[in-house]
Amino acid sequence: MVQTKEERRKWYREYRKRPEVKKREKISKDKYKKSAKGREKIKEYSGRNYVKENQRIYKASDKGKETTKKYNEGKGKETRKKYNATPERKAAQKAHSVNPVNKKNAKNKRVNNRLKVLQVLSKRLSNSDIPCCNCCGLNSHIKFLDVDHIQGKKQMDSIKELTDLDYSSELNNISILKWIKDNNYLSDLQTEYFQVLCKNCNGAKSDYGKCPMENKPH
Repeated sequence: MVQTKEERRKWYREYRKRPEVKKREKISKDKYKKSAKGREKIKEYSGRNYVKENQRIYKASDKGKETTKKYNEGKGKETRKKYNATPERKAAQKAHSVNPVNKKNAKNKRVNNRLKVLQVLSKRLSNSDIPCCNCCGLNSHIKFLDVDHIQGKKQMDSIKELTDLDYSSELNNISILKWIKDNNYLSDLQTEYFQVLCKNCNGAKSDYGKCPMENKPH
């Protein structure tokens, strides 16, 4: 019996779904990726402009974001952990971190990230285009401003809305700024959990539960 083109395609699709066929294809694909020819071919393909553009468009789509999130929380997290534990990777990270140019770039990135977080929070809570304290309004010294956990750093460990986004009180000052940025500055949440305070108001809030001069000129 002569098969039609559509029948042959249907048979081939079903054939590709067989477990033993999938296993053989995976072994073959992994072997090719590890070969010198395979690595060179993948590198050449990934460098094409239209491929980069398609990847950018897909990553920006809702489906791409959801796929990336699932991968980062599952297989991707374990893969990075194993990869970063290798001696070669540790040596490369150390060499990268001590490079003067990389150190300068990393510092500039941290400064710009901190400034952006201060700007977004100040605009949202204080309606100010300039980063300022949400209590006293100080805006003349950006280095004198802090990002404050409104409900308390450790207390916020029990807020499901935050823990669903991987919040932890163990995050240091640099990590919490990156976390806020990576989560769209928490603009999708219904409650405000962070604010900008100057060091004086933040210290007073830490000692007394709230700044004694709150809602008063100071």
